[in-house]
Amino acid sequence: MTTIISKTQTTRSVVDAEHPWLGLNAYTEETQAYFFGRDAEISEMFTRVRDNTITILFGQSGLGKTSLLGAGLVPKLRVERFRPVLLRLDFSKDAPPLLAQTRDALCSVPGANTQSPASSLWEILHHTSSRQDGLRAHPPVIIFDQFEEIFTQGGTRPGEVAELFTQISDLVENRPPAALQARFRSDRQLSGQFDLAPTPARIVITLREDYLSHLERWKGVLPSLMRNRMPLHLLTGPQALEAAVNPGRRGTTPMVSKPVGEQIVRKVARRPDTCPLEEIEAVPPLSQPAL
Repeated sequence: MTTIISKTQTTRSVVDAEHPWLGLNAYTEETQAYFFGRDAEISEMFTRVRDNTITILFGQSGLGKTSLLGAGLVPKLRVERFRPVLLRLDFSKDAPPLLAQTRDALCSVPGANTQSPASSLWEILHHTSSRQDGLRAHPPVIIFDQFEEIFTQGGTRPGEVAELFTQISDLVENRPPAALQARFRSDRQLSGQFDLAPTPARIVITLREDYLSHLERWKGVLPSLMRNRMPLHLLTGPQALEAAVNPGRRGTTPMVSKPVGEQIVRKVARRPDTCPLEEIEAVPPLSQPAL
């Protein structure tokens, strides 16, 4: 089951063969059987995460980034022996510090040492005697969903935001924290307690496209922000057809026929009835709620 660390995620929509569409709600690992239309994006996203320490997914609001993560990327990562945790930072008044939320998410991954004395993300994943079991065979993946909230709601916590970015950058760029480097200089044997090789852990940041420039302000601290970024686009005609028709085929009787689904796609895309779906490059979100 997907681990979702978020105070705001307290309700779960019901989806079954009789009610196969979630409307404006996001699909999750539990409802992945009803999620269609994004196979190519799931494959590309997984490859990027597998091959890079940090991956940035961005797109317009309403394109279904949360669904792509929960119902697409997370199950794929799990099948491929990664250990994903989906985190939406909580900015409510009584919420723990942002870094503490991130540490808790990392320590919630199966096999993690919840009693680790390490204080930083880098130390948690590099200290040889207290880090997670099977770290390289089953790398953890911290997935920050709706990360634009750090810019829209993080203004009251500027110190926490800066510390979180610093620790993420230390981890991604494989840079021991400054305080630990100072200890290394005074205690030559201390470094022997740490694996100084790059971590196999992965970071995924997902945010709205209009906040990408806000994220880029941290590229001086975290240069890797600019190296691996994936845009999420509107569904194509064939993809939209999958999303319109396939969920309704989970029961004994199909709810939407292919011809009717094609009509729906063309109508929403404002294309004539004779237009081949393969020529429709972008279907507005109206036909793909929460995809």
